Amino acid sequence: MSSEIKKVKYDNGTYEGTFLNDKRHGKGVYIWDNGQKYDGDYYKNKMDGYGKYYWENGDRYEGQFDKDERTGYGVYYTKNGDKYDGDFFKGKFHGHGILFYKNGDRYDGEFRNDKKHGIGIMYWNNGNRWKGPYINGNANGIGTYYYNNGKMGEVEYKNNEIFKKYE
Repeated sequence: MSSEIKKVKYDNGTYEGTFLNDKRHGKGVYIWDNGQKYDGDYYKNKMDGYGKYYWENGDRYEGQFDKDERTGYGVYYTKNGDKYDGDFFKGKFHGHGILFYKNGDRYDGEFRNDKKHGIGIMYWNNGNRWKGPYINGNANGIGTYYYNNGKMGEVEYKNNEIFKKYE
């Protein structure tokens, strides 16, 4: 039952790496015909453990996999320069993470199903920031707004728009 290194062509791509009982198992690289690539750990034919996944559009992910899905801690880089560093569950941003935007803004907080959801802090590149609740990707509710001049106050957001200032 020892593992062996082989290169095998499949209908949708090529795998080169270790096998155990005719299954991808251990370390390997799978390159799909469409240009996608996975380089990492396998367990019983599934991406499982640590790996790097590259999409044909230039996006990439480095982190944990569980049964072919991004689950656990990882970093997702987009071709446009944005980056997510945090928790994943079944391929989605889920749990705590930091989303860095290429313009210098960033969000540090909770996510659910790829959306900001829960308590988070939005930092804008002009030095302002807001800490408060997010629902389905939008700032919603009363939170604290910190201005770049040192002032602060309560601000209420509705669907990502300032609804009311309590200063």
